Amino acid sequence: MIRFLLFMSLIMATLMQAANTPMSDKEVKQVDQKIKTSGKADLVMGDASKSQTKKEKPIKKVSPSSKQTSVTSSIFAKKTISTMTFDELKERKQELIKTDKKNAIKYLERMVPICNDLEELKTIMLELAQLLFDTEDYTKASKMYHEFTLLYPGCDEVEYAMFQAIISSFKLTLDAEHDQSKTVETRELAQAFLDRSSFVNHKKEVEEIAHKCDARLFESEVNIFNFYIKRGNYVAAKTRLSNIKETYLAKAIPDIQMRVAALETNYVAATINIQTNQKTVVAVQDKKDIQEQAKQSLVDRF
Repeated sequence: MIRFLLFMSLIMATLMQAANTPMSDKEVKQVDQKIKTSGKADLVMGDASKSQTKKEKPIKKVSPSSKQTSVTSSIFAKKTISTMTFDELKERKQELIKTDKKNAIKYLERMVPICNDLEELKTIMLELAQLLFDTEDYTKASKMYHEFTLLYPGCDEVEYAMFQAIISSFKLTLDAEHDQSKTVETRELAQAFLDRSSFVNHKKEVEEIAHKCDARLFESEVNIFNFYIKRGNYVAAKTRLSNIKETYLAKAIPDIQMRVAALETNYVAATINIQTNQKTVVAVQDKKDIQEQAKQSLVDRF
């Protein structure tokens, strides 16, 4: 810009001088050429200065894997689980399996009913059941393992699946003071496992669980028996005692013989007291009746 002003001053001086001194045609052409050349130079200098003032934006390098992930995520973001294809569900599940197991479970649960390949379905069901077990959702884990054993009864993984179903079910059992329906269910699963002679890998663990179930069910029966005794419902207590003797005397429960004998003793003691009280009441009533009859006979005489 400064050069341009200086050049214009030079031109003005030259013009003023030319006003006093006539210029030849050759000189006029030289002046025009200088003006054109100077203008182009200034334009070039201006563009150069502008280009220098502009900051160059750094080029962001994107790896091929991040590009693929971002594209995949953007595709999945536009779809819900219910609208995804099986392959899309599988791909998204694989992305979540290491970082977010609970969300991965949702995709596996959707994959199970739409999978048409029985061999792949076997893998999916086992993977889903294991994830449910790992996230401590034992209700769903037990159900999935049990469904697997029904669908693939002869496969190599069925023993492990039955064992895991028993473990999951046992974790849902309650103490002897509460409902024992889950304990009964676990005991039945354990017995079904023990009845399979080919199952040897987890036999000891299942036997231990079966014994624990028997002991807990026995404690529950004892609690109910004692409740009937305290309430004076001796008919129900006697029925419960008969059931205990029939069901648990042969079980591998510590001191089972002595404990059942103690229950019988308690029952006999309670019923003897009742009989004694009843006899006492009858005797007192009879005495009163005799006294009343004696008084009435005296009145009749007079």
